[in-house]
Amino acid sequence: MRAMDSSKTSHYPLGALFLVFAGAACLVFGGVLMMGFAQDWHPLLASSNAGVVFAVSGVALAGSGVFPIVFALLAAAERRSAALLDPAQGASTQHAAAQRSGESI
Repeated sequence: MRAMDSSKTSHYPLGALFLVFAGAACLVFGGVLMMGFAQDWHPLLASSNAGVVFAVSGVALAGSGVFPIVFALLAAAERRSAALLDPAQGASTQHAAAQRSGESI
């Protein structure tokens, strides 16, 4: 089995991606409600502020999902800069990351 180079592949946390996609879905549905569609599906959706509630919830969900993605990107950038500054330290950091993920170097 060939070892993958973790510096070239990016893995975002799946929970974060789920939150971003759920937030996008809420934003789209909120926009649909604000345009006046889907109000006859349920009495609560007929409220004038239902679309705003879905839009705000969508922004909150997407914002919650973006934080782990940004932290993953920052950690990857820190590992790359550590490898550039100190090749021995960068190699040991990559080796430790590969051991945690179960890959062989």
